Amino acid sequence: MKVWAYAALNSKLRGMRAKRLRPEVLPALVPDPSALRSALPQAGYPEILADPSIPLEDWERGLWMGMARIWESLIRFARGNVKAFLQALLFRLDLHNVHTVLSALAAFGREPEISPLRLIDTGKYGLLRRKALAEVRDFPSLGQLLRHTFLGKAYWEGLREFEVRGDLLALSTALDRAYFAYLWDLGGQLGVEDRTLCHKLLREYGAVQDIIAFLRLRFLRKLGNRESLSYLVAGGKVLPDRPFLDAPDSLDEAFGKLTVALLPGLSISLTEPFSLEEAERILWRTFYSECGRAFRGYPFHIGAPLAQFFLLEREVRALIAAAEGRALGLTEARIKPYL
Repeated sequence: MKVWAYAALNSKLRGMRAKRLRPEVLPALVPDPSALRSALPQAGYPEILADPSIPLEDWERGLWMGMARIWESLIRFARGNVKAFLQALLFRLDLHNVHTVLSALAAFGREPEISPLRLIDTGKYGLLRRKALAEVRDFPSLGQLLRHTFLGKAYWEGLREFEVRGDLLALSTALDRAYFAYLWDLGGQLGVEDRTLCHKLLREYGAVQDIIAFLRLRFLRKLGNRESLSYLVAGGKVLPDRPFLDAPDSLDEAFGKLTVALLPGLSISLTEPFSLEEAERILWRTFYSECGRAFRGYPFHIGAPLAQFFLLEREVRALIAAAEGRALGLTEARIKPYL
């Protein structure tokens, strides 16, 4: 997209950045739940989320819907392939809804009651209307709903595996992989500089996701390297398989080898004592630092909106972590690492 076509988009993006809750501000709001909620309208979220009477579950869903509304305002300023790519980012929340429906189907079998209020309203730019998802009553009817979307083929292939093995994680991963591949292909349709920056951030995002998933499967579920590989989102198409297949048998060594191979050039240091929980925090912290770098220098490229989406997602997750931590009675020190 030409520089002039980025002008309105970039102006809107700067306004969004100015409202976003900074990482250093959020910990100061944790001790006071009312202050935490009161800060949300100033950050662009709906006014209703400041109401202390809203149940936590509804409040969390409201945050995701607030993020969708914030993102819609940016989509309106985009054009052409860039607009299609920004809209596809919003499909991530549709995918969250699909996972919610899948969990209900797996837990209750046929004819589960799925209230539309349990789902995120992704608005007019979303992929699937939540009313249609709420009317799903079995796996085939969900497949019919997804049939003409980029998730359709992956869903039916994953469903056949699920019917044989009963492994819901494999089905969910198939959909996640289809979504990531769709984003990757859309990024490839952008202009040269946009394509380069988009693929750089997506590759790093996929690497962080897959390293965390691999370590969980390998060291929590005790799966082998090759078996764990089948659950990864970016392995094969975007990331090489070999580092996962050759991963050592200890957590810290596997973490070190994978980060060097899949996140080259990024500074990642281990902390003591080392744990899977700490590994996840280190990886996300490193990735979000990379998102921050996307805003530096020349401003008219897709890297900045893509980074903004990831940072908005982080903000929502941090807000939810803060609220749930307070609800569970955790100390500020225990909550802080999750922000």
